[in-house]
Amino acid sequence: MTNITMKNFITAAALTCSITTTSITNAAIVGLWEFENSSSLTAATTGTDLAETGVGFTAVAGSGGSDTGAVQVALGSYYSMDHGIAVSAGDTYLNQYTILIDFKLDTATTNTWTTFFQTNTTNTGDADYFFNKGAAQELGVFSENYVGNTGTVSLDQWHRLVVSVDQGGDSSTYLDGTFIGTHAPSVADGRWSLDTSLIIFGDNDGDDGVINVSTVAMYDQALNETTVQNLAGAGESTAIPEPASALLLGAGLLALSYRKQK
Repeated sequence: MTNITMKNFITAAALTCSITTTSITNAAIVGLWEFENSSSLTAATTGTDLAETGVGFTAVAGSGGSDTGAVQVALGSYYSMDHGIAVSAGDTYLNQYTILIDFKLDTATTNTWTTFFQTNTTNTGDADYFFNKGAAQELGVFSENYVGNTGTVSLDQWHRLVVSVDQGGDSSTYLDGTFIGTHAPSVADGRWSLDTSLIIFGDNDGDDGVINVSTVAMYDQALNETTVQNLAGAGESTAIPEPASALLLGAGLLALSYRKQK
């Protein structure tokens, strides 16, 4: 093997390691709700069915293509989910997870505030992640910092929101596969840490707003940026490639580099 060949072989090997360690995680999807069955707007594709509070749940059209169904959640109504993720040793609450929500906000019905999730399981405090319409930074909550800019979220358009939470580390927001920002440094068992369940679209005093939702997914780890980029926009797949698939891709690149330099 020539020196040039060896150099390219090492480069390809490094790329293989990068693909398998940076791009792909061992995260699992533990909950998936797609709202395709208009007669059962709580049904889970993966995990357990949602629980409803209120009566404001209406079947509407999804984002298009294979994403045909969605639910419109009215002001004052919300869902609760049991995520089923085990708490890490030494922690009181769940500190690492990712939530994905495909949503659309209509100009005619969007208030100043729209709620995405609430960690207080009795809904007796303010919600914990908002859209703040027209604000200088639109996504998040004050204590954890808002991210984005005015107009980050376009009304009357489907979006995919991904919030990757690592309490005690970095928590980040992504919209349609694009990194929007990292929130304030946090502590373990902090504001975004979870008990055994999570409220979505609910707030204690009317700051929840009307929201159309076609998909909600829950992952058991804080997904990294490359993984979230692969999830792309509303209506796209929620699946994460298996690490073995990435290894095969890297091996193929390794073999190709070696063959070209022989």
